[in-house]
Amino acid sequence: MEARIVNLKTLFETEVSYRIPQFQRPYAWRKGKQWEPLWDDVSKSCERLLNWEGEDEPPPHFMGAIVLQPRGHSTGEVVKSIVVDGQQRLTTLQLLIRATQEGFQSINETVRAERLSKLTLNSRNYWADDPDNETKIRQSNQNDQKAFQEAIRDSGDDHGPVRSISEAYQYFKEEVSKWLNERPADRAERARALEETLTKHFQVAAIDLDEREKPHFIFGVLNTRAETLRQSDLVKNTVLYEADVVDDAQSARSLWGMFDSNEWWRKETKEGRLTRIHLDRFLNYWMIMRARKDITAERVSGEFTSHVESVKPCRDIHAIAQDIRSAGVVYEDVENARVVGSETFLRRMKIMELGVVMPPLLWLYTNEVPKEKRQRSEQALESYVVRRMLCGLNSQGLNRLFVELLTDLEDGEIESTDQTIIQYLKRQQVDNRVWPTDNTVVANLVETPLRGTVSRQVMVLEAIEMHMRSDKTEALGQSALTREHIMPQQWERNWPLQTNNLDQQEAREYRNQTVRELGNLTLTTHKLNASLSNGPWLEKCDALEQHTALRLNWELLNGAPTVWDESTIHERSKHLAKLIVEIWPHAENLEAAS
Repeated sequence: MEARIVNLKTLFETEVSYRIPQFQRPYAWRKGKQWEPLWDDVSKSCERLLNWEGEDEPPPHFMGAIVLQPRGHSTGEVVKSIVVDGQQRLTTLQLLIRATQEGFQSINETVRAERLSKLTLNSRNYWADDPDNETKIRQSNQNDQKAFQEAIRDSGDDHGPVRSISEAYQYFKEEVSKWLNERPADRAERARALEETLTKHFQVAAIDLDEREKPHFIFGVLNTRAETLRQSDLVKNTVLYEADVVDDAQSARSLWGMFDSNEWWRKETKEGRLTRIHLDRFLNYWMIMRARKDITAERVSGEFTSHVESVKPCRDIHAIAQDIRSAGVVYEDVENARVVGSETFLRRMKIMELGVVMPPLLWLYTNEVPKEKRQRSEQALESYVVRRMLCGLNSQGLNRLFVELLTDLEDGEIESTDQTIIQYLKRQQVDNRVWPTDNTVVANLVETPLRGTVSRQVMVLEAIEMHMRSDKTEALGQSALTREHIMPQQWERNWPLQTNNLDQQEAREYRNQTVRELGNLTLTTHKLNASLSNGPWLEKCDALEQHTALRLNWELLNGAPTVWDESTIHERSKHLAKLIVEIWPHAENLEAAS
């Protein structure tokens, strides 16, 4: 590397093109964090220059470092350099210079404005028939490129779609104008101070890399602690560098464009305590699937680099990128429950919030598993995780379990995928891995509160409702269903307490536990739930009979007892528990059905 301290005139006055590589992020500086502090530095430097009485010039203002790497260019063309680090700073400085040029024009300082124009635009003689060579900086993001070019070329106020670049330009125009016109009698002197500050007194450390260095790697090292740098950014950097398209927008889009053009991939989602964008989450799952080992969120980019090296020369980076794109299409369908024939399964997996299942799911949907085998595989996975939830078993350690499952799937035959999954889960006998049996599930559902979040409990009740229906039953509407406690949690007013052989306190505690049992739960609409409230049993029966269309409630009302108490709740818990083990069968029943 070679480092040199240069002012902005030296940095921009030659015919140059600082090209933002494809692995860089879009422009992200904001008013409060960056624009205002920068302008504050500029205005203070200007005031210091205006009031300077020493013989020597005031000390320069150092703005930090930029890292550049020379690129090849033709004779008579602009000198090209890749901006490895410092793109946000360079872009902002160009917008500030352009806004200052516009401010000079507005007060008839045309000579100064003309001098500044040479710091933002290259002479047409050096374009070499490439319009991108007109501006000193070429953005990699298409939207940023449009906004930047309009700001640098146009003197009007309409700069296309509202982008951070457009907003930055407008901000600096307003601040420059206010400062120049703060004391009208001193405009000329203030214009001199502003020009000298920007061209001579603001300096950067320009670090020039050897052409053999890997710019994406150095970018990653320099930005490891940056708040907005994500694992997906680093993976993208590696892909584009290995494919040698860091300065080729069209080729870069073909490799990675589907992730940059779809805002869904940048949407943040929460899973447990971890909030990540979809792209980071997907690449983590993809990396686990391909490496077949547990990989934490912060290790994805490093593992990806190792993976790329390990598969050479059998697979080049284009094949790896194609694999990522294909799996990405599948992942988006999985996340949005759009896999045909698997919609219900995927919605339930979403409710279960078990990201550890995603790597085997990606494997399942990216391989040509026959539909029947795939659906039985889904049934086994769903039974395994739902039964464990109903029995209150901890999910800790399941990440390693599903990673090991990937190895079995890779080593097995596609035609036997369902049996591979069933047999693997069946042989797990350690407590934190076991697939609960029918007896264990039933025992956990009778005389104990139903486990799981409210959404998971609703999922269980909806599964029972679907199980009760036949192909002759009319379809339900789209209205959302809520969980209803038949005997309300606030039961004291309308539900007399029978102490039997218990003392008053024991009877209350027993009832408070019983009202949370499976047998005391049903489904209603929001409106019906609100109207039922804490009403007595017979009133609830009348309301349900009048309004419900659910088989779950019709069965409840069929031969309904005159009293709804702990004993009837327990009996209904036993009945529904037997349905649940049919809905989510254990390995033996799945094997018998194959």
